[in-house]
Amino acid sequence: MTWFLMKDSWREAYIGPIKGYFFYREDYIRLKALAFLVHREAVTPWLAKFKE
Repeated sequence: MTWFLMKDSWREAYIGPIKGYFFYREDYIRLKALAFLVHREAVTPWLAKFKE
């Protein structure tokens, strides 16, 4: 099972031991996520595969 640590700025994110962050399981992300943001440097090698 894969878990993700996600930054959240909503008020509810600051309730609990890890302020401003939530842990989400992979299956929840697949079910609920509409979009996600990834830093450009993290995907540059992957995007290079698709250049013509």
